[in-house]
Amino acid sequence: METYDPFSSPVSVNEDRTYSKKQFIKRFYNVFTKIELLSIVPIVIFSIILSHFVTSLTDDCYKLIKDIAGNLVSYFSITIGFSLATIVFIIDNLKNYNADQRKTLLEILTLITAYIIHGLAMICFFLLHHLIGDIIKLNDSYYIVNLILISFLIIMILLNLTLFYKIIKVVYYFSYITIKKL
Repeated sequence: METYDPFSSPVSVNEDRTYSKKQFIKRFYNVFTKIELLSIVPIVIFSIILSHFVTSLTDDCYKLIKDIAGNLVSYFSITIGFSLATIVFIIDNLKNYNADQRKTLLEILTLITAYIIHGLAMICFFLLHHLIGDIIKLNDSYYIVNLILISFLIIMILLNLTLFYKIIKVVYYFSYITIKKL
């Protein structure tokens, strides 16, 4: 089995040569339809309404977010592990696919990479919230700050679930087509 040598390999990860953040973002948005992109608006509206009720009905918003974060960190860890295993499997079998399938594989890899970045950002958000929340208690006197924090949390969770669903759907369709060709 060959190992990756960054000095002699024709594949470069250097952003100046072959990899571009703009290309990644463009590929990411090309995976979604306009309706799927517009579905973000109801998610934002729903999260603001839900966060209003949460901040109005709970006494300690920090404790609520801390409990939610504690449960979601394991979810993110498991799904990020699943995503990394999927990337390894796809890259390992990349030589078996034709040019049409490679475009779909690139879309899958883009989605999975975006999911991993989003999941790691959420874990960092939870850690920051946990650390800062222990120092500064934002109770009822900071209604707007609590509303924004809880809205952001709900939006990010729903977007993460949407992204994970999209990955599962694309991988399923790709697997179905690949198996059907056999």
